[in-house]
Amino acid sequence: MLVHETFLTERFGNIPLRPSPCYGTTISSGFAGKKMMNTQDQLMTVADVISEVGISRSTWQKLVAQKQTPPIVRIGAVQRIRRDAFEAWLGQHENSTNT
Repeated sequence: MLVHETFLTERFGNIPLRPSPCYGTTISSGFAGKKMMNTQDQLMTVADVISEVGISRSTWQKLVAQKQTPPIVRIGAVQRIRRDAFEAWLGQHENSTNT
């Protein structure tokens, strides 16, 4: 075990290490990064949503103004939609048109 690997193990516990592409060192694959990856996988961009639904950006903006969109997560100027909320919203609209 190299000195920096010992330091990482002492500092962060038994976090799995993977080879770094730079200089043959190792870096932590960390748990926070994995948690963020899972969260990021569940968030959709507005472009993803309008592409899946097949509507234009202007139609999306009209729906936002009418508060008829799935809940939007706003982080500064960035807008994201949770996939599960999008699927529930889409299911509600499928059911309302079939009845």
